[in-house]
Amino acid sequence: VEMGYSFSRQTYMTLSGLKWDVAPLPRGKAGAAVHVARNGFGIATKSKVQEAAWLWLAHATGKEVCLEATKQGRVHPPRKSVANSDAFLKPAGVTADFRPFVEQQPFGQFGAPHQKRGDLAGLLQGPVNDAFDGKLSAGQLANQLAPQIQQMLGQGKGFPDKK
Repeated sequence: VEMGYSFSRQTYMTLSGLKWDVAPLPRGKAGAAVHVARNGFGIATKSKVQEAAWLWLAHATGKEVCLEATKQGRVHPPRKSVANSDAFLKPAGVTADFRPFVEQQPFGQFGAPHQKRGDLAGLLQGPVNDAFDGKLSAGQLANQLAPQIQQMLGQGKGFPDKK
């Protein structure tokens, strides 16, 4: 069992002979807490080529480019029409069910990166996978990791978004 993101599909889609699937994250009363990565484009107000930049952005974020990047498994579709298309949900040669990615989008939370984000990810990877594999209960996982996470969060700056 591995916890990954929708853009991890690119790797799995190229593996032959491996049966894999996608499952949703656990949900509480308010739904699942799903991290939404931040990616974006912008045009500098002082740009001397604003019109050309706008045309490029319109192309790069258009349906055709999003559809092609989705087919390649490189991105989570930023457009609903592409996320709900067969290109994302039923790619050729893949039996995995990608609907959980789309179904959990409404629960997405934007969180500002924390200075210790990489350290936190490293800390979580092994124990979280152990919990997914049934080697630890959720309570054991929380008890094991909470003090280390609190210490790590206290060492860095980050999470300025107040939600």
